[in-house]
Amino acid sequence: MHVYTASTIQSYINAIDMIHSVGTNRFQELSIQEYGRPNHKLFGSEFSHLENAKKILKASDEFEHPYICDFSKEYSAQELKTFLKKESKKVFPSTALNLFWTRI
Repeated sequence: MHVYTASTIQSYINAIDMIHSVGTNRFQELSIQEYGRPNHKLFGSEFSHLENAKKILKASDEFEHPYICDFSKEYSAQELKTFLKKESKKVFPSTALNLFWTRI
């Protein structure tokens, strides 16, 4: 238990250090220490980080979700606000939400 706790604490420390070192070589060093290199095998797996990432990307490319589609039209902030206001009333018909929309 103590070993697990110590490694968890060290992981949090590394994550904080990574945030503070974004854009430097230290970020990469900490990332490799924490997560391994792209070609390293994942614990308990025969595949590397990179191989798994490629599989996930391939699967996501082949997956056609009914709510995800190609958005070719761009909306203004006002058009988006109008749409969200109308649609949110279907889910949240309260007056508190109306107060929210008057403030933005």
